[in-house]
Amino acid sequence: MSDHCEEQEMEAEALTAIFDDCLEIINASQPFQWAISLWPEQHSPEENHVGIKLIATIPLDYPETSLPEFDIELLKGLTPEHREELLGMAKEEAETNLGLPSIFAVCERLREWLAENNVKGMDDVSMYAQMMRREKEKEKETVSHSLTVLVATNTYHVIVCSLVLLKCWQDINCGERLSIFARKK
Repeated sequence: MSDHCEEQEMEAEALTAIFDDCLEIINASQPFQWAISLWPEQHSPEENHVGIKLIATIPLDYPETSLPEFDIELLKGLTPEHREELLGMAKEEAETNLGLPSIFAVCERLREWLAENNVKGMDDVSMYAQMMRREKEKEKETVSHSLTVLVATNTYHVIVCSLVLLKCWQDINCGERLSIFARKK
C-alpha cells in the first residue's frame, strides 16, 4: 500500500469522525470519492436556509502533488451562480493547502460561506431578489469600509497622542523624571 493511500485513508477516517452522518464514502477504493453534506448549522437543520453536498474525487498522488477534484450539488436555497462561486473557493482553498490533506479546510471554508449567507430566498432569481442581495452586499461593504476607516483613525490618534507624550517626556529634565518615579513608589 502506498504512502498516499494510507494518508488518504487516514484523512477519510478523520472526516468520518468529524462529519459523522454527513460524510458518504462513494468509492472506498482508489481513486477515493467522498461526499460531505455541509450546512451552516450542522446540528440544527431547522435553522438552515442553504446547504450543499461537496463531492471530492481524490487523485492517486494526493495530497503531495495533486489537488482533489470537486463538484457541488445544491441541496437547499442556492443558485447555479452560487455553485460556481463555491467551486472556485474550494479549489482556491485546496491550492493553498497543496501538499497537505485539505478536505477539512475546504469544508470549513465553504461552511463559513454558508453561515454568512444563511438567508431565506437565496435561490430566488427574480430581479427584485437580486437587487435586494446587491443592496445588502453594498451595505456590508460600507460597514466594512467604515470600520476600516475608524480603526485607521483611532490608530492615528493613538500615534499622535504617543508622540505628544513622548515630546513632553523629553522636555522634562532628568531630575524631574526621577522625582516623578519617586512619587509613584
